[in-house]
Amino acid sequence: MWQRNLATSSSCRLKESCVNPITPVAVADALQAEVRLYDRLFKEAHPEAGGADFLQNLNANSLTVMQAVVEPSLATAKADDKFQFERHGYFAADRMDHAAGTPVFNLAVGLKDGWGSNQGNYN
Repeated sequence: MWQRNLATSSSCRLKESCVNPITPVAVADALQAEVRLYDRLFKEAHPEAGGADFLQNLNANSLTVMQAVVEPSLATAKADDKFQFERHGYFAADRMDHAAGTPVFNLAVGLKDGWGSNQGNYN
């Protein structure tokens, strides 16, 4: 079950408009966290097509690790807890590296994906 990462949230049904206020958090009150953003492992949709070596099609930018500030309520997150980070996607607290003093969140599903518009090519 995914938990909403909002100070206030509303439940919505399909075909209804949803208004979820984004609550700003002062940096002084925020929690420092490591956030890992994952992209496709390969540059091509079919990395071995035409007898190509799949290792030549590895995406060097498939992992981006960044420092972020998140809501203080995430200080109580446990490993494998799941959240929606507004306008970014769904994240899960890392099973191995996440701890109360050093939170680590992994992107599970992004909100926007341009793969189809690139016809299967990563650019």
